[in-house]
Amino acid sequence: MMELTKDGFDQPELDDIREDINNNAISKFGAGIATGDETRAGQLFAIMAENKLEMTQLAHAVLLSIFLDSSTDETLDFHGNDEGIIRQPELPATVYLQIDGDVGTEIPEGTEYSTDDGQIFSVLDDTKIVEVA
Repeated sequence: MMELTKDGFDQPELDDIREDINNNAISKFGAGIATGDETRAGQLFAIMAENKLEMTQLAHAVLLSIFLDSSTDETLDFHGNDEGIIRQPELPATVYLQIDGDVGTEIPEGTEYSTDDGQIFSVLDDTKIVEVA
C-alpha cells in the first residue's frame, strides 16, 4: 500500500503489491483460491499488481512535481513561469578544448573529450593536430 510517511512517499515494490493482492483474494475467496502464476486468477493478479505499481509511480511523480526542488520537465517550466522565468530552447553546446598530442596525430570523428568539470564533448569531424600549442 502506498502512503506518505514522515520521511516522504513510501513506494511499494512489485512483490509487496502482488502479495497484498494475493492476501486480499485469499481473505475474500478463502485459502483454496489459486494465486500462482500458473493459474488464470494468478495471472490476473499479476496484471493488477503491475497496474497498481504504475499508478503508485505516477502518484509519486505527481507528488514530486508540486515541489520546486524535485520538479522536472513540464512541471519545472510551470514553476519557472510562476516566477517569470521562461526556459530557453535547447541548443547544442560547443567548447574549445586544448588537445595535447604529437603533430600529425589524427583524431577521428566521434572521439570524446571532457572538460575539467566532466562535461563530455564529441569531435564533429575527422581532424589532425597540425601544430603544437
